[in-house]
Amino acid sequence: MNKIVILNNDESKPPFLKEHGFSALIEKGVYYLLFDIGNSDIFIKNIELLNINPKDIKDIVISHGHYDHSGGLRSLLKKEDKYNVYLRKEIFTKKFRSDKFIGIEWEKLKEIFNFIFIEDIKYKIFDSIYTYGPAPLMNDFEEPDKEFQLIDNNGKRRDYFEEELNLVIDDEDGLILITGCAHRGIANIVKGVLDNFNKKIKVLLGGFHLYNSSLKKIEKIVDFFNEVQIERIIPCHCTGDKAIRIFKDKFKGEVLNCYAGNIFTF
Repeated sequence: MNKIVILNNDESKPPFLKEHGFSALIEKGVYYLLFDIGNSDIFIKNIELLNINPKDIKDIVISHGHYDHSGGLRSLLKKEDKYNVYLRKEIFTKKFRSDKFIGIEWEKLKEIFNFIFIEDIKYKIFDSIYTYGPAPLMNDFEEPDKEFQLIDNNGKRRDYFEEELNLVIDDEDGLILITGCAHRGIANIVKGVLDNFNKKIKVLLGGFHLYNSSLKKIEKIVDFFNEVQIERIIPCHCTGDKAIRIFKDKFKGEVLNCYAGNIFTF
């Protein structure tokens, strides 16, 4: 049995706190894993409301380098235990939205955490828990927003989020796919997971990054979700109210709301 706790989201249910960001805690037996960590210590405060000891968590996966998914690492700097942080090396670039810096200073964290660099597209972390990514850009209606840029050794250029990781739990009766922001396209990610795991998706949870997308694009995504017969979606964070309304109207499976403090068991 898998338990997924939403620790950070743009909306919450009292008494849980909220902020612009995303974090989910995966509990599988006595094993705990954090997927993304938000921007502040809110995820720790919400963990404490659940009577879970943060010291029981050893592994953290960071989906990409934006502050609202990785900035919370700074809240763990004074912790005694050294956490394993799974990421791709491409994350160590300076991230911008237009001219605004929206990343974090990774150099200050390298001595604090045990960084484990993922090179494979599909990587097993524990038991049936995998990372997947970056997803290939396969369709003609999704691409990373042009306003996002990065600075690396080649100067400032468009950000294609080559570091983007997603989390996949491979159960006997289907996959649980968790996304951070889906900058490379939620349909691209779903298609890539289906191709690599050869099993249906029973749950799709996370940020779909559709808040500024056109009606036509959202409807194509809904049609694709229906075509591949995803059973349940839980849109969070950057999905956007318009997209959620369309999902609730046109998606043939179940659509659940996402709030910090939600506990889902699958």
